[in-house]
Amino acid sequence: MNYTLGYGLISLLVGIYLLVYRTDLARSNVRQRRWLKRWLGLELPGQSEERQKPYWVMLGAVFLVLGVAMIIIGGYWWITS
Repeated sequence: MNYTLGYGLISLLVGIYLLVYRTDLARSNVRQRRWLKRWLGLELPGQSEERQKPYWVMLGAVFLVLGVAMIIIGGYWWITS
């Protein structure tokens, strides 16, 4: 059985999720760092929300391209086998 189509679909959906919710993910990351500093006294290095967004977009684009490529490859294998 060929799992490439399923993993490609999962990767595609994760990429779309990261692209759509990049602002919420960046905001949550900043909020978690503030909570750790306030309650546990841990000062972790990090970036502001605006500086994190391009990284979330880049990660989402990588997952999106990977998902499309896997779906194309899996579809080709499925058709030719």
